[in-house]
Amino acid sequence: MKISSTELTSMLSVKPASAQATVSAKRSAQVKRCGRDVARVKELNCMAAVAKFGHLRIIELARAVWPTAKFGEQVAGRTVQRLVEQGLLLERRNALGSRSLCLTRVGQACPVKAKRLPHRG
Repeated sequence: MKISSTELTSMLSVKPASAQATVSAKRSAQVKRCGRDVARVKELNCMAAVAKFGHLRIIELARAVWPTAKFGEQVAGRTVQRLVEQGLLLERRNALGSRSLCLTRVGQACPVKAKRLPHRG
């Protein structure tokens, strides 16, 4: 039995009804947020982590805010750079010879309490 290429492509492109319903349900359940909104939430999470521990290095901040990210340290570095430029975080030398992040007075005044990190016991 020969099948033409148009019939073959039409058969391959059709999904079962249950798969189509699952995909449409997932799409409607997801809330679309723009990248800037997600970045602002992550900035608040960073500030909450620094407020909780007093001072953190970038690698510790990456593990606290982006625990499953493949390149979390790079993302944390970019986020910290934005927060330092805004005057919310201060980068200082610590006893280990590396750099630690602390909140500035302006950063302490920000409403971070609403966006605390979940406690991991």
